[in-house]
Amino acid sequence: MWNATLLAEDGVSYKIIETKTGSKLSLDELAEKLASSELILFGEEHDDLVGHTVSRDLYSLLVSKSKRTLSLEMLERDQQTITDEFIFYGLAESQFLNSTVHWKNFKDDYFPLVKIARDNKLKVVCANPPRRFVNQVSKSGIIAYQSFPPHTRVWVPEPSLLTAFQSSEYVARLRELMSEHSHGSLHSTENFFLAQSVWDQGMADAISWERHSTGLPIFHLNGRFHSDRVGGLTFRLRKMGHNPVVLSSFPEGKENPEEFAKIADFVILTKSR
Repeated sequence: MWNATLLAEDGVSYKIIETKTGSKLSLDELAEKLASSELILFGEEHDDLVGHTVSRDLYSLLVSKSKRTLSLEMLERDQQTITDEFIFYGLAESQFLNSTVHWKNFKDDYFPLVKIARDNKLKVVCANPPRRFVNQVSKSGIIAYQSFPPHTRVWVPEPSLLTAFQSSEYVARLRELMSEHSHGSLHSTENFFLAQSVWDQGMADAISWERHSTGLPIFHLNGRFHSDRVGGLTFRLRKMGHNPVVLSSFPEGKENPEEFAKIADFVILTKSR
């Protein structure tokens, strides 16, 4: 039965399934199951309003139980200082939002989570490598690292790790994605893989460093391709010694129910009524 506790006035609903058992859960039950998890990866579709609301309310419930750091793909590593100023040092909301470039839906869909963290004095990890460096890798390959200014290299992963923690299944999915959307050369395809690895390893580094340096559990939000089906981020974090619990949120009917257990530990099926 559809859970209509979220945004009922807007005519939307969702349901949560634990894929190992097939059990349907309420959001409170999900939060209870996740309360002791060291690391939660919440994979979303960036344009799914219901998914955004579930992630926000789930994070709020988890924080009400115990301290939990927030980590976001939607903020880049070079935005960490100004984010810290907003969370811990009284920077005004308008100054935070106007001082850096954010995704066009950041204020509506992701900023509410940031404010939950701020209200609880919990760090927000700006997890993504800066897009400008990833774009350079996509264009030029690994040689792009030679052009990165020394002071910026803390924002990107070590180049040796890009292929060291690479899942063959994930690469196969990337190849399929590339074949559907372009007919690029082998060279451009390999550069695309490297750029994707910069995203994944960069986020894995930021999450792992924060987990080890503070000891606090983490709630990380990202596009679900990164974490679904033991994707690039999930695979790398496991190789680095972490045990993430993976959630995937998407519209009902978009994935085969027989595949749910391969996709994530929990799936959130969203629906507009």
